[in-house]
Amino acid sequence: MFLNTLPLRVTSAAETWQGLVADVFADETAMWAHRRFPLPALQRLAGADAPLIDNTFNYLDFYTVDQQAVDLRRTADNSPNEFPLVVTVGPGHIEFTVRESRVSSATAARLGEVYRAVLSAMSRDPEGAVTWDVPEAPSGHLAAPPVRTPPCDEPDPRETSAPSTGRPTAAGAPAAVGDDLERVIAGVWAELFEVAAVSPDDDFVALGGHSLTAMRVAAKLRADHAIDVSPREVLRVRTVAALAATIRAMTGPAGGGDVDGESTLVWLRESGKQAPLVCVHPGGGGIHWYRELTEALPAEQPVAAIRHPASVDPELAGSSVEELADRYLVDLRAATGSGPYHLLGWCGGAPVTWELSRRLAESGERVRLVLLDPALEGLACADNDVPEPLRVLRRCELLLQQLRSEPDHDRAAERRAEAVRLLHEVVDDDRAHAMIKPDELGADWVEQVRVWRRLAESRLAYRFGRYPGDADLILGDELVEGEHVALGEQDYDAYLAHWRGLATGTVRSHRAPGSHVGVLRPPHVAQLAALVERILSPDAPG
Repeated sequence: MFLNTLPLRVTSAAETWQGLVADVFADETAMWAHRRFPLPALQRLAGADAPLIDNTFNYLDFYTVDQQAVDLRRTADNSPNEFPLVVTVGPGHIEFTVRESRVSSATAARLGEVYRAVLSAMSRDPEGAVTWDVPEAPSGHLAAPPVRTPPCDEPDPRETSAPSTGRPTAAGAPAAVGDDLERVIAGVWAELFEVAAVSPDDDFVALGGHSLTAMRVAAKLRADHAIDVSPREVLRVRTVAALAATIRAMTGPAGGGDVDGESTLVWLRESGKQAPLVCVHPGGGGIHWYRELTEALPAEQPVAAIRHPASVDPELAGSSVEELADRYLVDLRAATGSGPYHLLGWCGGAPVTWELSRRLAESGERVRLVLLDPALEGLACADNDVPEPLRVLRRCELLLQQLRSEPDHDRAAERRAEAVRLLHEVVDDDRAHAMIKPDELGADWVEQVRVWRRLAESRLAYRFGRYPGDADLILGDELVEGEHVALGEQDYDAYLAHWRGLATGTVRSHRAPGSHVGVLRPPHVAQLAALVERILSPDAPG
């Protein structure tokens, strides 16, 4: 528990470093009389809709640590928090913890340089003049603080999805957009992501964008600016600058773009020395689900995600699981080189993750296969059965087609209400429900639901082959308690028995707290990340 939670703004006219320290200490001691003022009251005074604190300074270098009266490794608290920047001072080191979505690596590195230079100047000459334009420290004198990403990242109250990770300028601000078209697009993105600014090179997926966000972008550009662009172009090109260039080059309203040469693999974090964790899209084809897991994993763990090619070309929604595995295998090897391969698939992504892992293992590669709440679907259903999720998609598609072809029908309001209810069921994501607007159920929604329906039909046609190796199943509370559709028509014991019968090696099961979606969200994602880290450890079984 942190007791000293409120930062103080200090105004000082001190001319030396020692004088500055004395002024800060004097202001701090003057505030001691107010140390029991309730934090909720401070929040109300500051404005309940704004965060009270932006950054935090965590000082752990106490005399009790020097006396070895405290085991700092056991007592230091790296709990999840929402701060863009945490500066932690420990015995002999300073560490930065940054939210990659709010503080770019370049900005973090620059902050490290400033800390190193200032502390070097203070230690060399405490009576020296205060200046923030200090020279660089001599090589080897004081290393720049290390930067890590947090084990978990609570949503910022000012955001509904990840904010801009804009390309920093010399001042650390996002790079300016170019012409009027880029400014319009950037403005729409900033509004929908609820961030102050978006840069030309900001990545739509890295910002937290997905198919529904792309639909909102396309709808807003069309309605407010008479710019006709399809959601798939937003997902395909992924930056403001590239989308502006695509719109200029388009010869028809539907846009274009041959995706045959584009990789399905997207890096969520490319840096790190460990073997990459490759997260395969779930049933809907998107990869935004893995953003918070990436932020919760250690900074040295590279993370990539494979998105379904139908996210940029709806005609590919009918690709079979085997065809997808062929394509993903090429993209995976091109992006990561040789193994070992660590693959994670979630829910409806289990079939293609399984098939991809099978092909890698059969070719002699080392594979670590991890499945999170994997859906049995085609395994558990008889050939003449139609699973309930597919029934819902087909009914929803029919309603949307009727609303489009007969907008003035006597039952239009009833159909619209049912379509919204079914979409809430299909889009198993409370964060995205606000994007389902009854008055915006147009052609984009018809196409999106058609894509989802075809994706479901394709994976239901897959029949699991034997996997020559071990596998790890991570199962959330909802599934373990028999309350999620991923079980198919089976009980929990039969579900586990099915998976164990599909692998020649050991199938280990691990329980993770949280619902089917909640396991990937704060606060549970921190425990999921720790579990994934243990499974991927070289010392883990398998």
